[in-house]
Amino acid sequence: MEEQVKGLSHLLSHQETLENVIYATNIPRFHVIYAGTVPPNPAELLGGVYFKRILSVVRKVYDYIIIDTPPLGRVIDSAVIADECDGSVIVMESGAISYRFAQEVKDQLEKCDCPILGVILNKIDMSKQGYYGKYGKYYGKYYGKYYDKYYGKDESQ
Repeated sequence: MEEQVKGLSHLLSHQETLENVIYATNIPRFHVIYAGTVPPNPAELLGGVYFKRILSVVRKVYDYIIIDTPPLGRVIDSAVIADECDGSVIVMESGAISYRFAQEVKDQLEKCDCPILGVILNKIDMSKQGYYGKYGKYYGKYYGKYYDKYYGKDESQ
C-alpha cells in the first residue's frame, strides 16, 4: 500500500507537524506543502488562529509563499485564505468566465483587503482570427525568430 502524502489539512488538524508536511522539490530552496486529505471543515481550519500562526512562522523563513486555492466564488475557502494574503493573482479561462462573475471575484478580494497583483488568461484559442489572434501570430513569429537567434536554434540550420 502506498504511503499517503501528508499536507496542510493534516497540519491544521494537529495530525502532523510543520516539519513533516514540508516537501523539498528538485528546485533548490523551493518547497511545497500539499493540500492533504479533504477535511470535513476546511473553512473552519483555514479561518482559525492556527493557520494564521503557521503563516506567520513560514513568512520568517521563506521569501515568497504562494497559496494555490480553489476558484474564488465556488467555495468559501479561497476567501478565507485571501484574507491572510498579501496579494492575489486571478487565473481565468478564456471564454468561460462572464464579466459579471469576474467582477464578483474582484469585489470579494477587495472585501478581504487582498490586492490583485495581476490576471492570467489561459486556454486562449489562438486559431480564432480576432484582433489578438492576428497580432498574436505576428508577435509569436517575430519573437520566436528573435529568441531562437540569440538563445538557441540557429535559423541557418
